[in-house]
Amino acid sequence: MIIIKYIKNHFHFISSFSCVLFWALFLLLKYNFNIPGVDFDDRHLAGYLLLHEPSRLYTIRYYYLPSFATFLLIPFSLLPLITAKYLYFGINVLMLILNVWEYDKILYLKGIKNNFHRTTFLLLISNGYVVFANFYHNNFKFVSSLLILLVLRREIEYSLDEKFKSLKFYFINFNCLWLAIANIPQIVFIIFIYLFYSIPLKELLNINSFKLYGLASLAFLLQNFMFLVHPHYIYDFLNSYERNNSTQRPSTIPFCYTKEWLYVENNSIYFAISVIMLSITTIILILSKNFSIEYKLAIFSYGYLFYGAWAHKAFTVIIPLSYLLFLPGFLIRNSEKENLFKKLFFFIGILSLFGIYMMFPHFTIFKYLPFSEDSLMGLLVNLRWIFLLLLSLFSLIIIYHEKLNKLKVLKYIKLKYFYSAPSHE
Repeated sequence: MIIIKYIKNHFHFISSFSCVLFWALFLLLKYNFNIPGVDFDDRHLAGYLLLHEPSRLYTIRYYYLPSFATFLLIPFSLLPLITAKYLYFGINVLMLILNVWEYDKILYLKGIKNNFHRTTFLLLISNGYVVFANFYHNNFKFVSSLLILLVLRREIEYSLDEKFKSLKFYFINFNCLWLAIANIPQIVFIIFIYLFYSIPLKELLNINSFKLYGLASLAFLLQNFMFLVHPHYIYDFLNSYERNNSTQRPSTIPFCYTKEWLYVENNSIYFAISVIMLSITTIILILSKNFSIEYKLAIFSYGYLFYGAWAHKAFTVIIPLSYLLFLPGFLIRNSEKENLFKKLFFFIGILSLFGIYMMFPHFTIFKYLPFSEDSLMGLLVNLRWIFLLLLSLFSLIIIYHEKLNKLKVLKYIKLKYFYSAPSHE
């Protein structure tokens, strides 16, 4: 009875952790305990070069901020490659487990108290091709997602308890975010969303606001002091970033749902469109003061899936955050027909996003189903991402339609009052 009670109380952890270990063991067995880890090989070299030949850091496949190599890669570069690779593989597994742990805390703070309900979300982030791929490449993406979840959980806790947020609190969070961004520079917009989250628009030039600006800048400079030691790193980083864009499937439209099958002569315009759209989204979220930080990051992440040219590089961050948009559909308590209808679309929505998290690349599908490539099924394979994204969008519209209607009503009332108000002249 004690064992059964323990399993029942901790089923959400046991099931999720078991899935993480399954994917790790599956990869080891598939490759006879030889970890491919192509990404890790490059990262190990980057740490070595920063120590011994720093001028060559950006001459290899390194497209990240210097802090990534300084604080995360150098320790592993001190070990032989094989030893470091296996050591980090174990750490990578632990990182995903800690992701699950932090995500569970966020769900609990957001009102999902039932362990079995939380299991639904935890299983979504502990399974999928994205998990397998990250273990396969042995990269550091789970470190980034963990740091962002840590910051988010701290923010929610402090907000719920109405605790005073000291400069120390912000300094820790800024450092976590910058270190997370160091490995995925394409999500740098998150730092601006977070920075302006606690600053009212009318206080942008307040002395306390400048303290936060200073803390964010100080955290960046302390982590990336190599920009000061080697100023050419600034150009090297920007140049490598552009080089990364041009070498990652250079002739394809780079969005996650088009990069496999839509080709153009010059795709630089699409990267520019992506930056503009992400910038507009960031500005809108900064100006919108009615959203909590978790929903701001969830909205940004979900938008990133549609018009982020680098979404496929950040799935470990943006898809778990996007799940938070569906929480209102899950927190419905009564059994009215309409609410049951919303719950149905809650599951459809999150499973659509999980379909992206789970989806194999097209070349893997065609490898095992070669007959499909030159048939109608080949078209369906290429359209699978778009189908899943639109299905998730439709589900969100159903879940939030009442709030959207209220917004329309409010706008109508304001417009009606504006046009019918008596003149004071």
